[in-house]
Amino acid sequence: MSCLGPFLLMKMCESYNSWQQLCNASGHWMNQLYKVKIHSQVRPNKMKKLIFLASLAVMLLVLGSCSTPGYVTTEPTYTEYARPERPSDLHIWIDGDWVYNRRTSLYVRQQGHWQKPSKGRTYIAGSWKSTPQGLRWENGRWQR
Repeated sequence: MSCLGPFLLMKMCESYNSWQQLCNASGHWMNQLYKVKIHSQVRPNKMKKLIFLASLAVMLLVLGSCSTPGYVTTEPTYTEYARPERPSDLHIWIDGDWVYNRRTSLYVRQQGHWQKPSKGRTYIAGSWKSTPQGLRWENGRWQR
């Protein structure tokens, strides 16, 4: 409905010989409308390019930061760390997980910690999984 008004006004002005006289009052408004019309025809292409480039950048950031599991042929040697004193009888010991270092292509052991379990949850310790690519570490997790 809002596009119909300017369209009718333009058609009405075009039908008269003296464009300047009839459309003098709305001349500035018509010029602005014309500029918006021209720019709106150019902008969707630029906007599409901008959206595409922004989406591509976000995808690259997300994919680049994903922690893909590393594969090794043998399990790293286990090193025992001294456990700190247990804070309370409610706490359980969570062994540290192995984290893959992409630069060195090795797994590095994180230190364990005491943690108080949530109601109705059990901790499943992490373990090594054998795959056709090699061994990979599956992190420990809380399960209901």
